[in-house]
Amino acid sequence: MLAIAGEVERINNANLEDQRAEVAQRERELRQYLDGLLWRSLALGLFAALAAVIRILILERRSERQRERTERAEGELRRLSHQLVRAQEDERRRLSRELHDEIGQTLTALRIELHRAERAPALSAPTFVAAVAECRRLIDQVTHAARDLAMGLRPNMLDDLGLEPALSWHTQDFSRRYKVPVDLSVSGDLQELPEPHRTCLYRVVQEALTNCARHARATRVSVIVERKGDRISLSVLDDGVGMDLRRQHEGLGLIGIEERLRELGGTMAIRSAPGEGTVLVMWLPVPAGQREAAGAHSGC
Repeated sequence: MLAIAGEVERINNANLEDQRAEVAQRERELRQYLDGLLWRSLALGLFAALAAVIRILILERRSERQRERTERAEGELRRLSHQLVRAQEDERRRLSRELHDEIGQTLTALRIELHRAERAPALSAPTFVAAVAECRRLIDQVTHAARDLAMGLRPNMLDDLGLEPALSWHTQDFSRRYKVPVDLSVSGDLQELPEPHRTCLYRVVQEALTNCARHARATRVSVIVERKGDRISLSVLDDGVGMDLRRQHEGLGLIGIEERLRELGGTMAIRSAPGEGTVLVMWLPVPAGQREAAGAHSGC
């Protein structure tokens, strides 16, 4: 029995050793499998991360190129817009001078000739005198129309006398045409403004008053121009029907004002509400170099 018990114990120990060896082998195989799975997962993750990084870099490069193209296109559009505004202003100046110099002088000469013919002794018949008087009246009418057209395009006094007389004439002409009183207040030195600044401020006032006449249905308008140092503020206030600020950029007039101001580094703000009138405020810087250049030009 002792021999049998010893044999059974030996067999059990052998089986236990075999099972331990088998468990150790399975553990090694499992560890090898997990190590392989880990390395494959790391390799796959690294590949995915590398692919994602490459893709992101490609997309960023494309986005950067697209942004550069967009900025170039926007800059080109802005430059073309500024060129268009300058070309329009130059064309207005040329047409104004041609109307004033050519048509005005021709009509004046024709009026003088008719006046001389009217006073001729041999041609003093009442019918001839009446016809000449009617011709003179028509010539005066055409002369005034040509003068008004020339002043509307670009008043000569803007270049000859400065901004304040041009604004004074335009506000008076606006009041006469539309029967809307305009109060003009100018403070500060505006005599040495550069030509682009004079033109910008005059056109802004012109466009703002045009908007008042077309849309505001105002009974009174105030225009305030004030210069403090190297900064000019311009305000146009009306007591009209107001406007919806959410739709303020739909009009081409306001877009034109913004473009003119942006070209010279200016800004604009609008305060309005339906039924409460509109306040249009603009700020325009005047660089010292341009101010000195303008003063030297006016001194010449």
